[in-house]
Amino acid sequence: MRETLQYLLLGLFLKAAVGSVCVPFQCLRCNLTDLTLPGNISVQGLRNASCIQDDLYANISSKCKKDLKVSSNRNETEIDEGKAINLKCVHDLKKLVSLSGWKKDGEEISKEKNKTTFRLKKALAHKSGKYSCYVESSCGYLESEPHDLKIKNNSQILLIVCGISALVLVVTMGLVLKYKLKRDSAKHKERMEMRNQAARSGGPNPIGPRV
Repeated sequence: MRETLQYLLLGLFLKAAVGSVCVPFQCLRCNLTDLTLPGNISVQGLRNASCIQDDLYANISSKCKKDLKVSSNRNETEIDEGKAINLKCVHDLKKLVSLSGWKKDGEEISKEKNKTTFRLKKALAHKSGKYSCYVESSCGYLESEPHDLKIKNNSQILLIVCGISALVLVVTMGLVLKYKLKRDSAKHKERMEMRNQAARSGGPNPIGPRV
């Protein structure tokens, strides 16, 4: 029983080793119009091949790439805070994928496993970073080039606007208060002069206007 188990494990190991040097055609994005193949291999034969050995892949690798990329629903270089953002992991692997996920600045986002679309319902400045997606499949491990997501920090602009508004309000209140004090002082001076005149003439004190 023990020997049978050892042979079984050895067989699985050899199978994995062989698979590691064989690339399925459906894992590749090929420019078939400019593709030059060895004389004994046709394009149709390449399509029908269960996998492509390393020596053949070396000849066609300039025209056939293992490709994976991230697309965004927004084309702006910088995005304002509060907007919704969708990042999509684009590939042609279909049912070949066994695991997928997302990374931000090289660190895996654990809650985004097996999701082809990464959504931010309300983008905030601290969510800025380089986002990439990855897949594990029969084609091996593939990871996209990072998508640089920049989100503008509008809170600083808001603070500046609030500061300017507060300054304008304080200056306006100061001018209004200064005008009121000046007006009250002039009326008080006018009443005092009227009382002095009445006192000199010996008549009753006039009733000045009340404020």
